[in-house]
Amino acid sequence: MADFRLRVTYAMSGRLVMLSHLEVARALERAVRRADLPYAVSQGFSPHMRAGFSSALPVGTASDCEWYDVFLTELVPPSEAFERLKAASPVDLAPIKAGYVDVRAAALTAFITCAEYAVNLWTGDASVTESMVREALEAIRAQGTIAYLRGKKEKSLDLTRTLAGYTLAQAGEGHFLLTLD
Repeated sequence: MADFRLRVTYAMSGRLVMLSHLEVARALERAVRRADLPYAVSQGFSPHMRAGFSSALPVGTASDCEWYDVFLTELVPPSEAFERLKAASPVDLAPIKAGYVDVRAAALTAFITCAEYAVNLWTGDASVTESMVREALEAIRAQGTIAYLRGKKEKSLDLTRTLAGYTLAQAGEGHFLLTLD
């Protein structure tokens, strides 16, 4: 029986951004085992660690705020659990903080309702100005949608919604930071 739910915030960076969601989940489960935390195990034919993860990131995407929950059978002080996880985790999947939440709290996939993406744009051309990039973004947004294939299914991306709340800042010559809410 799981009496405690430890929520861990971690960063994903470096070479480990090239891992799939399942590989990240396995790496984090191994870190919990190496940290020697008293994790709960599911019931049934194939018992496994009771843990929950935030939604999958696209492969190659870094993040400074990802979460996972691990259910524990014994109370370990949050600071001790954090230090154990920090020592047992790969540097590129380093925990940032850890604390307990109600066992009956909503799953992470229901709890997280929005995301913010930061995109580095390098033009390679120092003569490109912020207004030129804004014009290009507005031209893209004016297209309305972009069709793409996901497997055999055709889907579409609503550009008016995706690019509705963007901010753009120049970060250097030919370098811009695009933030999508």
